[in-house]
Amino acid sequence: MKLRKFRFYVETEPGLLQRRETEAQAIEELTRLAPELRRHYGRLWGRAETAPIRGAEGARNYKRVLALGGGLPAFEAVGLAPAEIVVVDFAADVYEQALPVFRATYPGGPRVRYIAGDLRDADLDDGYDAITFCHVLEHLDIADATAILAKAAATPADVFVYGPNADGAYQDTWMHLLPVHEHVWLAGLGWTRKWAEKATGRTAKAAFAHDEDLFVWLPAAKPEPVKALDPEAADPEAADPEAAEPQAAESAPTRNSGRSKRGAKAAK
Repeated sequence: MKLRKFRFYVETEPGLLQRRETEAQAIEELTRLAPELRRHYGRLWGRAETAPIRGAEGARNYKRVLALGGGLPAFEAVGLAPAEIVVVDFAADVYEQALPVFRATYPGGPRVRYIAGDLRDADLDDGYDAITFCHVLEHLDIADATAILAKAAATPADVFVYGPNADGAYQDTWMHLLPVHEHVWLAGLGWTRKWAEKATGRTAKAAFAHDEDLFVWLPAAKPEPVKALDPEAADPEAADPEAAEPQAAESAPTRNSGRSKRGAKAAK
Protein backbone atom coordinates (compact mmCIF):
# COMPACT_ATOMS: atom_id res chain seq x y z
CA MET A 1 0.00 0.00 0.00
CA LYS A 2 1.35 3.43 -0.94
CA LEU A 3 1.32 5.86 1.97
CA ARG A 4 -0.13 9.30 1.44
CA LYS A 5 2.09 12.38 1.47
CA PHE A 6 0.97 15.98 1.90
CA ARG A 7 2.76 19.30 2.12
CA PHE A 8 2.62 19.54 5.91
CA TYR A 9 1.73 15.98 6.88
CA VAL A 10 2.84 12.52 5.94
CA GLU A 11 1.16 9.15 6.49
CA THR A 12 3.73 7.31 8.57
CA GLU A 13 1.59 4.15 8.61
CA PRO A 14 -1.80 3.32 7.12
CA GLY A 15 -4.39 5.62 8.65
CA LEU A 16 -1.94 7.80 10.68
CA LEU A 17 -0.97 11.31 9.52
CA GLN A 18 1.83 13.11 11.32
CA ARG A 19 3.44 16.55 10.99
CA ARG A 20 6.43 16.65 8.66
CA GLU A 21 8.96 17.55 11.32
CA THR A 22 11.93 15.33 10.62
CA GLU A 23 15.08 16.94 9.22
CA ALA A 24 14.83 14.95 6.00
CA GLN A 25 11.25 16.08 5.45
CA ALA A 26 12.14 19.69 6.23
CA ILE A 27 14.96 19.66 3.69
CA GLU A 28 12.61 18.09 1.15
CA GLU A 29 10.15 20.93 1.73
CA LEU A 30 12.88 23.58 1.43
CA THR A 31 14.07 22.00 -1.81
CA ARG A 32 10.56 22.03 -3.22
CA LEU A 33 10.00 25.66 -2.28
CA ALA A 34 13.38 27.05 -3.40
CA PRO A 35 12.50 27.90 -7.04
CA GLU A 36 9.14 29.40 -6.01
CA LEU A 37 10.79 31.58 -3.35
CA ARG A 38 13.43 32.78 -5.77
CA ARG A 39 10.72 33.95 -8.18
CA HIS A 40 8.76 35.52 -5.31
CA TYR A 41 11.71 37.53 -4.02
CA GLY A 42 12.84 38.33 -7.53
CA ARG A 43 9.50 40.05 -8.15
CA LEU A 44 9.74 41.79 -4.78
CA TRP A 45 13.18 43.25 -5.34
CA GLY A 46 12.35 44.16 -8.91
CA ARG A 47 9.70 46.64 -7.79
CA ALA A 48 10.24 50.36 -8.17
CA GLU A 49 9.80 50.89 -4.41
CA THR A 50 13.00 48.95 -3.72
CA ALA A 51 15.15 50.89 -6.22
CA PRO A 52 16.93 52.98 -3.54
CA ILE A 53 17.90 49.76 -1.79
CA ARG A 54 19.01 47.58 -4.66
CA GLY A 55 21.22 49.93 -6.60
CA ALA A 56 19.78 53.30 -7.50
CA GLU A 57 21.52 56.54 -6.62
CA GLY A 58 21.93 56.85 -2.87
CA ALA A 59 21.65 53.10 -2.26
CA ARG A 60 23.19 51.62 0.86
CA ASN A 61 26.04 49.16 0.74
CA TYR A 62 25.13 46.03 2.70
CA LYS A 63 28.26 43.99 3.30
CA ARG A 64 27.16 42.11 6.43
CA VAL A 65 23.54 41.24 7.13
CA LEU A 66 22.01 39.71 10.24
CA ALA A 67 18.95 37.59 9.43
CA LEU A 68 17.00 36.90 12.62
CA GLY A 69 15.00 33.70 12.26
CA GLY A 70 16.09 33.79 8.65
CA GLY A 71 16.12 30.08 7.81
CA LEU A 72 17.48 29.89 4.28
CA PRO A 73 18.02 33.65 3.69
CA ALA A 74 16.57 34.06 0.20
CA PHE A 75 15.07 37.49 1.00
CA GLU A 76 18.49 38.81 1.95
CA ALA A 77 20.47 37.08 -0.80
CA VAL A 78 18.26 38.33 -3.63
CA GLY A 79 17.70 41.90 -2.49
CA LEU A 80 20.65 42.99 -0.39
CA ALA A 81 23.39 40.90 -2.05
CA PRO A 82 25.81 41.11 0.89
CA ALA A 83 29.15 39.38 1.22
CA GLU A 84 28.02 37.58 4.37
CA ILE A 85 24.72 36.69 6.02
CA VAL A 86 24.64 35.62 9.66
CA VAL A 87 21.47 33.69 10.50
CA VAL A 88 20.25 33.29 14.08
CA ASP A 89 17.62 30.55 14.21
CA PHE A 90 16.56 27.96 16.75
CA ALA A 91 16.48 25.41 13.90
CA ALA A 92 19.92 26.40 12.61
CA ASP A 93 21.08 22.77 12.44
CA VAL A 94 18.32 21.89 9.96
CA TYR A 95 18.90 24.92 7.76
CA GLU A 96 22.64 24.38 7.79
CA GLN A 97 22.09 20.90 6.39
CA ALA A 98 19.93 22.48 3.67
CA LEU A 99 22.67 24.92 2.60
CA PRO A 100 23.39 22.90 -0.57
CA VAL A 101 19.82 23.75 -1.65
CA PHE A 102 20.53 27.44 -1.04
CA ARG A 103 23.85 27.38 -2.91
CA ALA A 104 22.30 25.56 -5.87
CA THR A 105 19.49 28.12 -6.03
CA TYR A 106 21.79 31.16 -5.64
CA PRO A 107 25.13 30.22 -7.23
CA GLY A 108 27.83 32.69 -6.37
CA GLY A 109 25.71 33.99 -3.50
CA PRO A 110 26.89 35.27 -0.13
CA ARG A 111 28.58 33.33 2.65
CA VAL A 112 26.06 32.07 5.17
CA ARG A 113 26.91 31.42 8.80
CA TYR A 114 24.44 29.93 11.28
CA ILE A 115 24.11 30.56 15.00
CA ALA A 116 21.70 28.32 16.87
CA GLY A 117 19.68 30.09 19.52
CA ASP A 118 16.84 32.38 20.46
CA LEU A 119 16.87 35.51 18.34
CA ARG A 120 15.77 37.55 21.38
CA ASP A 121 19.20 36.88 22.91
CA ALA A 122 21.19 37.60 19.74
CA ASP A 123 24.01 40.15 19.61
CA LEU A 124 22.65 42.73 17.18
CA ASP A 125 25.45 45.27 17.41
CA ASP A 126 28.31 43.45 15.70
CA GLY A 127 29.04 45.59 12.68
CA TYR A 128 25.97 44.65 10.63
CA ASP A 129 24.79 46.92 7.82
CA ALA A 130 21.24 45.53 7.89
CA ILE A 131 19.09 43.50 10.27
CA THR A 132 16.19 41.59 8.73
CA PHE A 133 13.04 40.07 10.19
CA CYS A 134 11.65 37.86 7.44
CA HIS A 135 8.53 35.90 8.40
CA VAL A 136 9.58 35.72 12.04
CA LEU A 137 8.11 38.54 14.18
CA GLU A 138 4.61 37.10 13.95
CA HIS A 139 5.91 33.97 15.73
CA LEU A 140 6.78 36.01 18.85
CA ASP A 141 4.51 37.63 21.40
CA ILE A 142 3.92 41.24 20.34
CA ALA A 143 5.75 42.50 23.43
CA ASP A 144 8.84 40.47 22.50
CA ALA A 145 8.59 41.49 18.84
CA THR A 146 8.37 45.15 19.84
CA ALA A 147 11.35 44.85 22.15
CA ILE A 148 13.62 43.24 19.57
CA LEU A 149 12.67 45.84 16.96
CA ALA A 150 13.68 48.56 19.41
CA LYS A 151 16.91 46.70 20.11
CA ALA A 152 17.68 46.53 16.39
CA ALA A 153 16.99 50.23 15.98
CA ALA A 154 19.61 51.01 18.65
CA THR A 155 22.27 49.86 16.17
CA PRO A 156 23.46 51.74 13.05
CA ALA A 157 21.97 49.03 10.82
CA ASP A 158 18.99 49.42 8.47
CA VAL A 159 15.99 47.37 9.61
CA PHE A 160 13.75 45.36 7.28
CA VAL A 161 10.42 43.79 8.25
CA TYR A 162 8.84 41.28 5.89
CA GLY A 163 5.96 38.96 6.67
CA PRO A 164 2.30 38.03 6.14
CA ASN A 165 -0.09 40.84 5.22
CA ALA A 166 -3.32 40.28 7.15
CA ASP A 167 -5.15 42.74 4.89
CA GLY A 168 -5.65 39.73 2.60
CA ALA A 169 -7.29 37.54 5.26
CA TYR A 170 -10.96 37.09 4.38
CA GLN A 171 -11.52 33.41 5.12
CA ASP A 172 -10.11 30.65 7.30
CA THR A 173 -8.45 28.98 4.33
CA TRP A 174 -6.10 31.93 3.77
CA MET A 175 -2.61 30.42 3.70
CA HIS A 176 -1.17 32.36 6.65
CA LEU A 177 -4.10 31.48 8.90
CA LEU A 178 -3.40 27.76 8.65
CA PRO A 179 -2.56 26.44 12.15
CA VAL A 180 0.50 24.68 10.77
CA HIS A 181 2.28 28.03 10.46
CA GLU A 182 1.91 28.63 14.21
CA HIS A 183 1.57 32.40 13.94
CA VAL A 184 0.89 34.14 17.24
CA TRP A 185 -0.52 37.28 15.60
CA LEU A 186 -0.97 38.77 12.15
CA ALA A 187 -1.35 42.40 11.04
CA GLY A 188 -2.01 44.46 7.95
CA LEU A 189 0.35 46.86 6.22
CA GLY A 190 -0.89 50.10 7.80
CA TRP A 191 -0.82 48.72 11.33
CA THR A 192 2.60 47.13 10.86
CA ARG A 193 4.12 50.32 9.49
CA LYS A 194 2.88 52.46 12.39
CA TRP A 195 3.89 49.82 14.94
CA ALA A 196 7.39 49.37 13.48
CA GLU A 197 7.94 53.14 13.27
CA LYS A 198 6.88 53.57 16.90
CA ALA A 199 9.01 50.64 18.10
CA THR A 200 12.13 51.79 16.28
CA GLY A 201 11.71 55.57 16.42
CA ARG A 202 12.46 55.60 12.69
CA THR A 203 10.49 56.62 9.63
CA ALA A 204 9.73 53.96 7.03
CA LYS A 205 11.21 54.90 3.68
CA ALA A 206 9.30 52.14 1.89
CA ALA A 207 6.19 50.21 2.93
CA PHE A 208 4.04 48.23 0.51
CA ALA A 209 2.11 45.00 -0.03
CA HIS A 210 3.60 42.24 -2.16
CA ASP A 211 1.67 39.10 -3.09
CA GLU A 212 0.33 37.85 0.27
CA ASP A 213 3.03 39.65 2.24
CA LEU A 214 4.13 43.12 3.36
CA PHE A 215 7.45 44.97 3.27
CA VAL A 216 8.70 47.77 5.53
CA TRP A 217 12.14 49.40 5.26
CA LEU A 218 13.32 51.44 8.24
CA PRO A 219 16.71 52.91 7.34
CA ALA A 220 19.15 54.21 9.89
CA ALA A 221 19.84 57.91 9.80
CA LYS A 222 22.76 58.70 7.55
CA PRO A 223 25.60 60.47 9.35
CA GLU A 224 25.92 64.13 8.48
CA PRO A 225 28.81 64.75 6.07
CA VAL A 226 31.82 66.38 7.68
CA LYS A 227 32.24 69.85 6.28
CA ALA A 228 35.72 71.04 5.36
CA LEU A 229 36.90 73.72 7.74
CA ASP A 230 37.53 77.21 6.40
CA PRO A 231 41.05 78.03 7.63
CA GLU A 232 40.10 81.68 8.09
CA ALA A 233 36.95 80.77 10.03
CA ALA A 234 38.87 78.33 12.21
CA ASP A 235 41.63 80.87 12.98
CA PRO A 236 40.43 84.48 12.87
CA GLU A 237 44.00 85.68 13.37
CA ALA A 238 44.96 84.07 10.08
CA ALA A 239 42.47 86.32 8.33
CA ASP A 240 43.74 89.44 10.15
CA PRO A 241 47.50 89.28 10.70
CA GLU A 242 47.38 92.46 12.78
CA ALA A 243 45.14 90.69 15.31
CA ALA A 244 48.02 88.34 16.11
CA GLU A 245 50.24 91.22 17.32
CA PRO A 246 50.57 91.11 21.13
CA GLN A 247 49.21 94.10 22.98
CA ALA A 248 51.19 94.32 26.18
CA ALA A 249 49.01 96.88 27.91
CA GLU A 250 45.90 94.69 27.56
CA SER A 251 47.31 91.17 27.85
CA ALA A 252 49.63 91.59 30.82
CA PRO A 253 47.73 90.72 34.02
CA THR A 254 47.80 93.22 36.87
CA ARG A 255 48.68 92.10 40.38
CA ASN A 256 45.03 92.15 41.42
CA SER A 257 43.44 90.89 38.15
CA GLY A 258 42.87 87.26 39.27
CA ARG A 259 43.37 84.65 41.94
CA SER A 260 46.85 83.96 43.22
CA LYS A 261 48.18 80.43 42.73
CA ARG A 262 47.63 79.85 46.43
CA GLY A 263 44.05 81.07 46.21
CA ALA A 264 43.35 78.92 43.15
CA LYS A 265 44.71 75.84 44.88
CA ALA A 266 42.65 76.57 47.98
CA ALA A 267 39.52 76.94 45.83
CA LYS A 268 39.96 73.39 44.55
